[in-house]
Amino acid sequence: MNNVLLAAFINGAGALTLLAFLCFLFAIYDLYRAELKNWRAYALPLLLSIGGAAFSFLSTSVDFKVLSDETNLLSVANMLTQFGKASNTEMWVYYYNTFHALDVSVPTRPLLFPLLTALVHAVNGMRWWSPFVVNFACLTGTFFLSFAWAKRYLTPALPRTLLTLLALAMSPVLLINATSAGFDLCSLFFGFLSALLFARYMEEGDFRVLRALIFTLVCFASVRYESIVALAFVGGAVLYRDGSKKIPWNLVAGGLGLLLPIFAARFLTWGQFENPPGVPAFALEHLVNHLGAFFMAFFFDPRGPYPILLHWMGVAGIATAVPRLKLGGRVILAYMAFLLALLLSHHFGFAGHPTQTRLFLPVSVALCLMALYFLSSIERYVERRGILAVFVILLFHHHQYAVSDPLMTQLTMTREVRHIRDFLEEDGRRGDLYINERPGQLSALGLSAISVNALTKKQEGYLENVRRGLYGRLVLVGKNTTVVNGPFALDTLRRHMLTPQEELRISSLNVAPAPAAPIIPPPPAPAAAAPPPAPPPQAVPPAPPVMVRPRR
Repeated sequence: MNNVLLAAFINGAGALTLLAFLCFLFAIYDLYRAELKNWRAYALPLLLSIGGAAFSFLSTSVDFKVLSDETNLLSVANMLTQFGKASNTEMWVYYYNTFHALDVSVPTRPLLFPLLTALVHAVNGMRWWSPFVVNFACLTGTFFLSFAWAKRYLTPALPRTLLTLLALAMSPVLLINATSAGFDLCSLFFGFLSALLFARYMEEGDFRVLRALIFTLVCFASVRYESIVALAFVGGAVLYRDGSKKIPWNLVAGGLGLLLPIFAARFLTWGQFENPPGVPAFALEHLVNHLGAFFMAFFFDPRGPYPILLHWMGVAGIATAVPRLKLGGRVILAYMAFLLALLLSHHFGFAGHPTQTRLFLPVSVALCLMALYFLSSIERYVERRGILAVFVILLFHHHQYAVSDPLMTQLTMTREVRHIRDFLEEDGRRGDLYINERPGQLSALGLSAISVNALTKKQEGYLENVRRGLYGRLVLVGKNTTVVNGPFALDTLRRHMLTPQEELRISSLNVAPAPAAPIIPPPPAPAAAAPPPAPPPQAVPPAPPVMVRPRR
């Protein structure tokens, strides 16, 4: 059973996820088709959105940041591009002008972000920077949705577009994750769009809005597993509002069918959590233990990854908005509270940890927007030019953190991969075969990469292929503790200290040539056979006598 499900997932999950994304595009186009005729009204917000995204990418380091999550996503995208298979392949080799996968495994993340990366691959070729193109588009979309939210919910007495742009641009956690290769911005975009569509449907009850909402929620759940909980919140609210008879169950069934890759992947990878042995993945005890770190990071650390002043104002904005909230707003607030509780109850739910800040990104962005709502509610006491000046100063203060990015540079694995990238730009050759304890971090970049164990198990075969020119060099990318046994002459090409106890070493494993075969002289040619003896001469019989007749 598992083998059949595994084969079906590997070969069909990518196509089904693509179908879900196409349904989303059609539903959104059909919903806003009439408004596209007035495109000039959206030109300025779109240009500002592109400008905000460009500012973020030009001023902030654009690189892989949380490993191995980001390289795993890129590996899945590469497999979708090369073979149409939804697999997190960590080892593959390149020869005969094509790639050959050496392992197949079910991805531990949903497929929409790798699929979008594969679509970028389809346009520009398989490039390591394709996920950054996806995140640029998602950041642009997030700015655009924020402007739409501000136009709908903020007073025009304030410079709401500029304030929204500054509020998001000053958030270090937003810019740092936007310029990574992770799926967090993609999840934020689809979650934000789902909230806007949900609020609109609860006010209008239009079928086209509901259809767009369903397919947007499918895409939202196809980016992060925990986002599927939003379907329960939205579904319960719609059922409460409309009753079961008004719900288009065929559309709901179609949306659930598009979620089959998520259910199959969860079933096939169940139990693959990162919690230590004996520590539950989620527990109320974790939530209590992480509350102190959360409040410190979110509200009291002025030189951290969060805009704490906007967070305080966001809390005031929530307190202001709660008495005015209708059913849709209450459901959204309940979902955000559930999400925060879920994050804090995780066994590693530290809001200030470099690998965990990305998880708290939706909460931070929501508080930033609610800070603007608070200013809008007290607009009679707000001086326009003064608040703009304050926001510019806050942008200058927080942007220093985003530029220097101490959040990610303290991660040893991130520093390691950046050193490897520097080496590849200077001395990388496509025909080389790389050996690494985490080969997926190199195969994701389009390189031939295998693990140390794989080399050990089939050492003779790989050595023979190197001698015969199938690969160029054998390059070992490892630590000072990495040991590879074999007939190699180790030539260190690059070394970098990662910590006082740990060192990255990039070495060429020079393979000894195969011993020359002994020269065996050819056997002597056989002696020429003597010519056969001439036959004895035959006796010539005497000529018959000539008879002469006498004349008469």
